[in-house]
Amino acid sequence: MSFTHPEIEKLIKMALADGQVTDKEREIILRKAEKLGLDIDEVEMYLEGYIGITINSTEKILDINGNIDEVTIGNQVWMTKNLNVDKFRNGDPITFAKYESDWIDAFKNKKPVWGYYDNNPNMESKYGKIYNWYAVNDKRGLAPHGWKIPNSQDWEILINYLGGIDCAGEKMKSNSENWNNFGFGNNSSGFLAEPGGQLTVFKQSFDIPSRMAGTMVVQFETEGHWASFFSSEVGKMQVTDLLTGKKLNGKFKDVFTSYHILSNGRTIYSKPYSSCDGCFVYVRCLKNNK
Repeated sequence: MSFTHPEIEKLIKMALADGQVTDKEREIILRKAEKLGLDIDEVEMYLEGYIGITINSTEKILDINGNIDEVTIGNQVWMTKNLNVDKFRNGDPITFAKYESDWIDAFKNKKPVWGYYDNNPNMESKYGKIYNWYAVNDKRGLAPHGWKIPNSQDWEILINYLGGIDCAGEKMKSNSENWNNFGFGNNSSGFLAEPGGQLTVFKQSFDIPSRMAGTMVVQFETEGHWASFFSSEVGKMQVTDLLTGKKLNGKFKDVFTSYHILSNGRTIYSKPYSSCDGCFVYVRCLKNNK
C-alpha cells in the first residue's frame, strides 16, 4: 500500500511503533493532512487500511482482512474461525505460497508464508489459511490488534474448562459434514473446530529405491480427519541420534507445541515439533485481556 505524501506515511509508521494508533495520534495525523491540503476522508480510509483493523457499528474488532467471529468459553474469548489474514498486524504482506516450490523455499529459508490446503483457494471458506511457524513467530505480529496466538497455558485452560483432554475435543469440534463420519463432535463449546488437516515438507527417505530419494516433498494430509492449531511459545527438546535413538547430551533444539483434534475420538492432544520442521497448520486466536 502506498500514499502520495511521505510526511503522512512517516507519521503513521511512528504511531504504529508500539503496534497501535491511539485517538490522539490519529488526530495529529488528520490535522497534519488537513494542513497539507489533502483529502481528509481519503487519508482516514488509507489510515484504516494501514493499521489493519476496522471497527463496525457495534464496536466489534475485525481482523486485517475484515472478519472475526468470537465465542466466550469460560473466562476466555476465542475466535470461532481459523485465522485468515494475508498481512501482519503492521500491514506488511505475508508471502503467499501458491505452488509446492513456494512451501519448500519457505521451509529451507525460514520465511513466513501462508497458503491453502492442497494449494486450492476453494478451501479458504472451509478452513481459512495455513501458516508456517515463521509467520506465527514473526515480531510484526500475526494476530490482529487486541488478540494473541495462544500459548500452551491458554490451551490448557480451555481444555480443562471443557472437562480435560479425554472429552474436550468432542465439545470443540463442529458437527459439520467436513468431518469424516461427522467426527464425534457436538460443538457444545461453540469453538467450531474444522478438520483442515495439515501440510508437511520433508526430505524423501534415502532408503527407497528411487531417483526421488533425498528430494524435498510437500505433503498435504489428514483433511477431514484432523483439526490442528499452533501455540505460540518456543521450548527446548533434547536432540536424539537418528541411528541409535539415544538422546545426545548437551544438544537441544527449539520446539513449538501444536494441538490436534481427531475425527475418530473425543480427545485433544498436544505434540511438539522442532521449529525447523516443515510443519504447517492453522491458527486460532484468543482475545488478549492484558
